[in-house]
Amino acid sequence: MGKKSKRPKLSIPLSKIEVVIEAATALILLTSIAVLGQNWGLIKYKYKIPSHYGMGGPDAWTESKMFLVFLLIVIIIFYLGFTILSRFPHIFNYPKPITQENARKIYLLSRTMMTLLKLEIICILFAFEWDMVQKCFQLS
Repeated sequence: MGKKSKRPKLSIPLSKIEVVIEAATALILLTSIAVLGQNWGLIKYKYKIPSHYGMGGPDAWTESKMFLVFLLIVIIIFYLGFTILSRFPHIFNYPKPITQENARKIYLLSRTMMTLLKLEIICILFAFEWDMVQKCFQLS
C-alpha cells in the first residue's frame, strides 16, 4: 500500500468562501447555457463562428453552430470534473506528508484551490462562448 492509502479520509463541510465560489460558478454555468439557448435560433448555419483564438483574437473560423454546442459540453465537463475531483482531496499530491493533525487544514486549502480553479476555467470558457456568439452577429 502506498502513502496515499494511509491518508485520513475526512468529511469537511464547505467553508463560507467555498459556498460563495460554488454559487458564482454555478451561476456562470447556467448563464452559459442560457446565452446559447437564447441565441440558438438566431444563429444561422452560415454565420462565421470563431473556432480558434490567437494572441490577436480569432484567427480561424467555422460555419457550424454545433461548435458552440461542443464548447458548452466542454464547459459542463470541466464543471463536473472539478466538482467531483474536489470531493477527494486525500488523493491529491502534496509536498509534505498528510497526518491526522494537518489533514483538515491541508484538505480544506487544496479543495478551496480546486474550487477557485474551477471558477477561473469556467469564466474563461464562458468568455470564449460569449465572444463567439457576439461575433456571429457582427461578422455575418
